[in-house]
Amino acid sequence: MVPPRWPDEQGRPRRSRVTVRGLLLGGLLLAGCTTTPSPPADAAEALQARCVRTGGWWRPNVLDGFCEYQLPMP
Repeated sequence: MVPPRWPDEQGRPRRSRVTVRGLLLGGLLLAGCTTTPSPPADAAEALQARCVRTGGWWRPNVLDGFCEYQLPMP
């Protein structure tokens, strides 16, 4: 059974603390996620060096840099 919401001094229903905290937490999460810029993972030169080091072929003209690997045939 849902407990009744007793009105405050102005006659408005009171909000529960859980509802207020949930709305505040949700607002903070949304505000934090939307204002944080995501930096680039690595520079193209670092990605190319890692690709060559791990045995791949670097394709600079595909998607602004793409590492291609040849998988062994079964």
